[in-house]
Amino acid sequence: MARQFTKEELSMIIEDYKSGMKPFEMARKYSRKSASIINKLKSLGIYENSNYRFTNDDIEFLRKEYPVGNWDAIMKRFPNATRNSIVNKAYKLGIKADYYFWLENDLSYLKENYFKYTIDELEKHFNGRYSKDAIQTQAYKCFGYSTDDDWNDEENALLEKYYPTIPIDEVCEMIPTRSKNAIISHARILNLYSYFYNSTYWNEELDKILIDNWEHMSDEELSVIIGKPKLSIMERRHRLHLMRVHKDSLKYSDISKYLRGQLQDWKNKSMESCNYECVLTSSKDFQIHHLYSFSQIVSDFFSNNPDFEIKEFTEYTQEELNKITCAFIAEHDKHPLGVCVRKDLHDLFHNMYGRSMNTPEQWAKFVEHYRNSSLKNTA
Repeated sequence: MARQFTKEELSMIIEDYKSGMKPFEMARKYSRKSASIINKLKSLGIYENSNYRFTNDDIEFLRKEYPVGNWDAIMKRFPNATRNSIVNKAYKLGIKADYYFWLENDLSYLKENYFKYTIDELEKHFNGRYSKDAIQTQAYKCFGYSTDDDWNDEENALLEKYYPTIPIDEVCEMIPTRSKNAIISHARILNLYSYFYNSTYWNEELDKILIDNWEHMSDEELSVIIGKPKLSIMERRHRLHLMRVHKDSLKYSDISKYLRGQLQDWKNKSMESCNYECVLTSSKDFQIHHLYSFSQIVSDFFSNNPDFEIKEFTEYTQEELNKITCAFIAEHDKHPLGVCVRKDLHDLFHNMYGRSMNTPEQWAKFVEHYRNSSLKNTA
C-alpha cells in the first residue's frame, strides 16, 4: 500500500515546489517517487505542466503576436504554458521575433552588457523580443561592437601569439573590443592554452605517466612522481577526461553532488578570469559563484536528457557515470564562467536572492548595490 502524505510533509513539499524545487529533487529529499509527488500536486491544483499542446488556432495566434513581442497577450492566451515552451514552439515553427525598432532602454542595456553576457543570455534577458541575429546586428550598427563569433584575422593573430605567453588581463588590454569571457571561449575554439596553464608545461612523456597511473595513484602521489602541483595534476586529468569516481568511499551522496565535483576545469578557468581574487574586494579568500544556479543547471540537464535516469548514486555503473559526466560538462560549459567572491559577500548574495533560481541579472544588481555602498556595511 502506498505511503500516505502527512500534513506536515505535504506542507513542506508545497513550500519547496513554490520556491522552485523540481519533483525529482523533492523525490530524493522525501524518499518518494517523482510521479507520486507530481500526482499529489496535481490533485491539489498547483502543479504547472510545461508541456502544452498547441492547436492550429494557437499557432496562427503565435504567427501574429510573437514577432511583435506582445507577451501580455501571449501569456494571457496560454496561461498553462511556460515562456520557454512558447519560445521553443515559435523557434520550431520558424517564427522569428525580429523588430523594426529597438526600445531606448533595451539599447542602453545592450551597450552596457554586450561584452558581459553571451548572445543566448542577452536573448533571454530581452524575453524573445529580438533574435540573436538582431542583437548582434544592432550591437555592430549602433556601437561598432564585433560579434563573439566574428573574429578577424588581426584579432586571431594577436590571440594566437599572446594568449599562451602573457596573463589574461594583458591579453584583454590588447584586444579591448572583446570581453574576457569571449577571449577565453575563442581561445578554446582555437585550442590555445593560457599563460597560466602553460606555466606548468606538459609533454607526451608526462601525459603517459599520468595515463598509466591515475587509476591506482592519488593526485598527491602523482604530484610527487611527476613534479607538478596537485592542482596542475587535477586540471590535466580533466583535460584528458580522466575522471575519478569515489563510489567506494561514498564521497558523493547523490548525482548532483558528484557532478559538482567534476567541475575543476571550469573552476580553474573561473579563477583565472577573475585574477584569482574576489571581483569586489580583491580578497584572495573567495568562493566561486555560479551566475546561473548549479541546481537549476542540473535540473534542466536531466529534464532535457530523459535517457539519463535519476537514481541512488551507488546504483550507477562506471559507464553510466562517464556518459553522464561528459554530457553534463558539455552542457555546463554553455553557461558563463563563475565569479570569485569573498565568502561573506557570497553568503549575503544568497541570503538576498536564495539559491535555487539565480541569474546573471541578480548578480549585476548585487554588484551595483555593493559599489553604491548600500551593502558594504551589511557584509
